Amino acid sequence: MLTCLAPVSPQRILLGLDRGKKATDVSLKNPWKPPTQTPPKPKSTFADRLTTAIRTTKAKSKFQESRDSQKSKSFSVTGIAARLTNPTTDDERIDEWDKYTGFNLRTRVLSLGVLSGECKGKTVYSVSDLYRLVTPPMYEPPEYDTPDFLVTGIVAAKSPVRQIKGSGGGNYLVIKITDLKVLQSLTTLI
Repeated sequence: MLTCLAPVSPQRILLGLDRGKKATDVSLKNPWKPPTQTPPKPKSTFADRLTTAIRTTKAKSKFQESRDSQKSKSFSVTGIAARLTNPTTDDERIDEWDKYTGFNLRTRVLSLGVLSGECKGKTVYSVSDLYRLVTPPMYEPPEYDTPDFLVTGIVAAKSPVRQIKGSGGGNYLVIKITDLKVLQSLTTLI
């Protein structure tokens, strides 16, 4: 019995269109990688993972609520009172390094005792530290040991006092601070 094969054009082989192989001769498996194994089944069920996620979310929210209740709700007037009672003059120029801000101060507005009292019980961050620790897309505050934290920097720009539209009023002020290390400045609402 004679089987008739389809003629193969030698011109197709020369042009690289046909290499003279049939579909049964060609394997589509990657010869350089071993065959992949199926991933193992998770040891917990979907319901177990869901309850664990809910439990951790509730624990985080309870922790955040307790931390928010411990935070101070307003600015301390100690620094403002010290500034009003002890205004500095140009004769009081000093050159010293401040351990709280990390800057060399030419003129000190608040005495070291008042400043250490303001920073007592609070974690102090520079603008660079804040940019390093708070990242998008969540923008969650850093994990700090104390309920309050301070951000130190140099006032780069300040907006005029504005009124809140709509909800009964109130004023706010936008202050941009920098530590001269970060090109962008941090915008703070007060």
